[in-house]
Amino acid sequence: MTTYQELYDYINAHVSHVVFEYNGKNCGIDPFSNTNFDVWYGDKIEKMTSIEDVFHSPFFDGKSLADIIPEIDVGWD
Repeated sequence: MTTYQELYDYINAHVSHVVFEYNGKNCGIDPFSNTNFDVWYGDKIEKMTSIEDVFHSPFFDGKSLADIIPEIDVGWD
């Protein structure tokens, strides 16, 4: 299982996108820079401007990424 800190460090390093499934929908995060992240959940896409927004905005059916980490299987590239 991926921990909060592992996922945070990976995304914050801007290595590559992260993909996973939540509630039967494809999801992902594309980290382009410290101030540019594309986050998607099914057909819903949002640009976020900080890693804190990525982890703490209630984007995934009213839950944040931090909330759902125990429920997801992250696909590492």
